[in-house]
Amino acid sequence: MDTVGNWVAAKRRGQSFDGTRRAYDAETIAKVVARRLTSQATVREIAVEFDVNDTAALTWTKRYWPDDDDRDSAASMTFDEAFAATMERVSKHRKVQRNHQQQRVDEAADAKRPPRPVNEWLPGPGPIDDIADLPSDMDELKKLVVEMRDRETVKDAIIQVLMSDGEPQGKGNVRGGESRGKDDVRDGELSTAAKAAVVVALTDAHGFSIAKACAVVGIAQSTFYYHRHTHTKVVHQREQRRAALKPLILQAAAESGQSYGYRRIHAWLKIMGHTVSEKIVRTLMEELGCRPPAKASGKYSSYTGETDHKPANLLLIAPTDNSDDDGDADVDVARPVVAPSQYFIDHADAQGLTHDFHADAPWEKIGTDVTEIHCPDGKLFLSAAIDFYDGMPIAVTMSTSPNHDLVAEMIARIDEVKTRRGTTDHPFRSWWALPQ
Repeated sequence: MDTVGNWVAAKRRGQSFDGTRRAYDAETIAKVVARRLTSQATVREIAVEFDVNDTAALTWTKRYWPDDDDRDSAASMTFDEAFAATMERVSKHRKVQRNHQQQRVDEAADAKRPPRPVNEWLPGPGPIDDIADLPSDMDELKKLVVEMRDRETVKDAIIQVLMSDGEPQGKGNVRGGESRGKDDVRDGELSTAAKAAVVVALTDAHGFSIAKACAVVGIAQSTFYYHRHTHTKVVHQREQRRAALKPLILQAAAESGQSYGYRRIHAWLKIMGHTVSEKIVRTLMEELGCRPPAKASGKYSSYTGETDHKPANLLLIAPTDNSDDDGDADVDVARPVVAPSQYFIDHADAQGLTHDFHADAPWEKIGTDVTEIHCPDGKLFLSAAIDFYDGMPIAVTMSTSPNHDLVAEMIARIDEVKTRRGTTDHPFRSWWALPQ
């Protein structure tokens, strides 16, 4: 009768009434109750003013002001005072409702039945424990073997659905690409959506017909077609939404100069009013190839190139075409000619040698280099002078900093032990070599 009365009243006001329940916000409820408490307006006038049902004012007033004395005292309040008091009661009531709802959800989760064995809910005869219970008729026995084989196939399909990241891919897949947050097991057995996915696995991978697969899994064919149709609609909507997001992602990447990652593009889309998850943004960026340049990795180096003159490479006997790359061309001084060693003369052609790191006598050729050594308490830099005649060190200095004093001290020590003139000093650049 209430529905008919509301329909007639709405018809008189020239409004349409479809009978569905409408959800009202707390402010509207508080305004209706405050107007009911503080004014002499009729229920119908209040309903017309705030566009609510005729019985809403009465129902809400009794719900949030159940005591007659409280209603009488509220009648002396102003509209704003009654509105504030009602808002407080509505908020408190809704908070209690949310707590009760969450409590029911928690209780339902705690009371959730564990998964039952497949043989208990799967249609058809279960396993026969006693061999004496097997039928003696050969045809009946063959039929039983076929049924048992189909049940084992169903079990394999169930395992395939539950263990895979997404359900088996196929034209009839009812859950492929769907979120795995949904429960696959409900009330001790597979959910309807999971059963529909098992039907797809049976038809695609095992050659079952849809009718037979639905029969052995235990769902109606209409249920399977419903889930497949629903999935098709969801996939179509998902594809349309992602197609609409791709131009926006390309726009954000272009405006940022290809420097935005998926998190900043997700924030950009959120500012533009588009609600989408970061995972979808990351997936679409991978499809579009919108990937910001990788950060340069490597330890810091203060080397900025040669700041002084480049010494001539005295050990370069046979200059190559790429001598410019080694820093051996365009030197500040002319490169003097150094007589090659006998080892270089004997093995240059056979081994393809271009540099002569050998000497026929002591103190003919000396090489130096600074080596960085990592120690538990820091770095140690070692500067050594090696005689190419026997590969033995002539002078060695060490320091915690690769400065000029390290090399200058090493050269001073060479001068102290030098026994004769005519030596050729060759400073290594970034490599070290010893005679073979």
